[in-house]
Amino acid sequence: MMKRYFLFLSLVFATIRPVYAQCWSQISGGGYHAVALKSDGSLWAWGKNTSGQLGNGTYEDKTTPQQIGNNKDWYLVSAGNEHTMAIKNDGTLWAWGENTYGQLGDSTYINRNIPKQIGTDTDWKYVSAGSIFTLALKEDGSLWSWGWNDHYELGTGNTESATFPTHVGSDNDWQSVSASTLSATAIKTNHSIWSWGANVEGSLGAVILQFLEIPTQIGINVFDYGTTSSGGFTSMNVKTDGSIWGWGFNAYGTVGNGSSSNVRVPVKIGSDNDWVQAVTSTSTTRAIKRNGELWVWGKNDIGQLGDGTMINKNAPILIESDKTWKTVSGRRDFTIALDNNNALWAWGDNSFGQLGDGTRNNRITPIAISSDCQLLAEQLPEAKLAFEIYPNPAKDILFIDNQSGNAVDFYTITDMTGKKIKEYDANTTSVNLQELPTGIYIFQAFSGKSSLQSKFLKQ
Repeated sequence: MMKRYFLFLSLVFATIRPVYAQCWSQISGGGYHAVALKSDGSLWAWGKNTSGQLGNGTYEDKTTPQQIGNNKDWYLVSAGNEHTMAIKNDGTLWAWGENTYGQLGDSTYINRNIPKQIGTDTDWKYVSAGSIFTLALKEDGSLWSWGWNDHYELGTGNTESATFPTHVGSDNDWQSVSASTLSATAIKTNHSIWSWGANVEGSLGAVILQFLEIPTQIGINVFDYGTTSSGGFTSMNVKTDGSIWGWGFNAYGTVGNGSSSNVRVPVKIGSDNDWVQAVTSTSTTRAIKRNGELWVWGKNDIGQLGDGTMINKNAPILIESDKTWKTVSGRRDFTIALDNNNALWAWGDNSFGQLGDGTRNNRITPIAISSDCQLLAEQLPEAKLAFEIYPNPAKDILFIDNQSGNAVDFYTITDMTGKKIKEYDANTTSVNLQELPTGIYIFQAFSGKSSLQSKFLKQ
């Protein structure tokens, strides 16, 4: 079983002891709560807690981040409407929060306010918590689902709900998956995109408004999708060429094509081809470009776009132009994001404290929840080099950030046996992973007689 490694691992020489202050590595915005991982592997949550979705043993809302237990071996986390799913480094699957529809997968309908292990398997690779159902992938590329299924959102070909992980079909080439309200999208390793569930307002990308009982490919001979995000009844997707394509509910401009008419088939958003992430929610979309710019569009009645207004936007607009961003998340009417220093920011609806700023006040511009995450270079007198690779897990592009600016001779990627796959020169700032099979690899940097390495997961 392949051991998992944490997101956004910092790479430094063995003689260096890097110091971080409250740095974050992964985030996930739920219905009215948020969960996040820190760089030390600890898990934190805040916001609404009516169903125990914060996992801290209570049912009390929290307006600031609260640590979940004392473990520091968390690998990946996903926040649903009122439940939370997570995977540990050892490949085990955990769940907590609302379980009215069996969305936790523990074979009961009992809510949980602390993490509960789901089964005994140790080969879980990815999990996506939807509104009241859950989808997950195993290391062998198989797709699994459980929870509410009245609209075929589990993709099993029937409407029988499941309280435990259920195998979807027999294919073993799934790369990523995104669970939404009543539907889902997923991408295979050949970069084809698939959807299933209720086709509300064109949310499945199919012309005919009908249910899709099992995963069904969208488009014929289309094999260029890199990432997918489904939220509400909208889907936003980044292709391998860096373009964004969307479809579905668009009354508030959520698709971003300049109109308010629903979109039933994939449509390209603008003409730019430098996008690396697009995340959509009930009525709002956020996206990040290769240069770290953050763009938003859609519904904005309570400031969820973060542009300082409460006016809807039906096309992408740039916010916080003086900042660079790594990742963004949000399921309903609030947004959380990490900047280039791994500091946490939030904006939008804060009725349950889901922004994490200690208040319940809505914010129409990003507010820093933890802004002291810069690597403290003055505490590293022996440092010759300090840099990061991100995102991790990575799908198509792996970025290299040489934070110290010191000389690097070259970089390499090797497999777990030590076999060199690729070598890159010192000026490389990003690596194309499209031809790399799914698995764990070693990224290594060389400078003089010294070298350093870290593992990353290619999805």
